[in-house]
Amino acid sequence: MDVNDSLEKKLEDAQIRIEELEGALIEQKLFLYDIASKFIPRKILRLLDKSSLEDLKLGESTNKEMTVLFSDIRGFTTISESMSSEKVFKFLNFYFKNMVPYIDKNHGFVDKFIGDAIMALFPESAEDALKAAITMKKVIKKINKHNSYFEKNPINAGTGLHHGLLTLGLIGWTTRIESTAIGDTVNLASRIENATKMYNVNIIISDTVKKELPQINNYHFREIDTVRVKGKDNFIVLYEVYDADEEEIFSAKKESQGHFQEAIDLFKAGSFAQSLELFNDIQSLSPKDPIVPIYQKRLHTLVRIPPGPGWTGVSGII
Repeated sequence: MDVNDSLEKKLEDAQIRIEELEGALIEQKLFLYDIASKFIPRKILRLLDKSSLEDLKLGESTNKEMTVLFSDIRGFTTISESMSSEKVFKFLNFYFKNMVPYIDKNHGFVDKFIGDAIMALFPESAEDALKAAITMKKVIKKINKHNSYFEKNPINAGTGLHHGLLTLGLIGWTTRIESTAIGDTVNLASRIENATKMYNVNIIISDTVKKELPQINNYHFREIDTVRVKGKDNFIVLYEVYDADEEEIFSAKKESQGHFQEAIDLFKAGSFAQSLELFNDIQSLSPKDPIVPIYQKRLHTLVRIPPGPGWTGVSGII
């Protein structure tokens, strides 16, 4: 082999090696990208109009209308007190493993886990968020029914949805960055989720979510209250979505829905005695309806002590 042949062979070997290194580098970058995307969702890139994680910079943000979903396990403190910390981790991972896929399937993504709570964002449509919420509740019912442990210790969760403008971006410091969403829309979604405890129902949506639904007849919901937003002058109407309720309760709510709305309308109009009479009738039709006792208690007070001419039908603050 002459000198030229030897040099050509070395150059070929070097080129092959370079190609191997480039391939390994690409694989490594894809591996790291896949890991990083578990902390900063890929959908954040698209929403921030970035092509790769390397393009993201601390403080970058965008304003966009989205639907925010908050879901929280009921009585988690009591549940966790009966477990070791290791079992709590296993329980939460089991729970999230069963919930998150239905957020992903409905074009949403998890913004963060807050203890036992899930905060998810749905940038495409409010209906995506509602579908996810209903499916998540149905999955919880299946877990409780088919898992021997949860059959004795059933999981329950409340979910709140609100739609509006929010700011999505990156916060933190050079050594610790995370994506997050902030704004009144996020705060109100959290308050609506918290309201599910007070009303003892599974899913509550705001009137802004209802207005965004293209086919409202595809779902079963009912107006349950008009409330003022804490620290704000505006008020919102809350709706319960009961598609995922147990069959007996679902049927009773559906059957009494017309009378229920009439009773709500009478309450808002200040016709308290008539509203109370109707809610009493509804209770006989739907004795397990958790909203009825709330209004019966309110109305007994309002019949005895009328609020006067300033009554607006707004009955509380969230």
